[in-house]
Amino acid sequence: MSEVDYVVPELDIDWEGRLDLKELYSFAKQWFLKRKYDLTEKEYHTIQTEEGDKLRIKWWGYKKVDDY
Repeated sequence: MSEVDYVVPELDIDWEGRLDLKELYSFAKQWFLKRKYDLTEKEYHTIQTEEGDKLRIKWWGYKKVDDY
């Protein structure tokens, strides 16, 4: 029987202000890949509001765990 261990069950990041989204996206993606996680993007959409654009990205990072 396989076992699932959620290291971080869910993480939300709220940010108001300017940021380099390309750099943040690249950094987060490389973090998963460097640690040999398989990464699936489950959701990516932008909502335009009066305050500005709101972006929602949902990733699923997983890897098989062996007995070692």
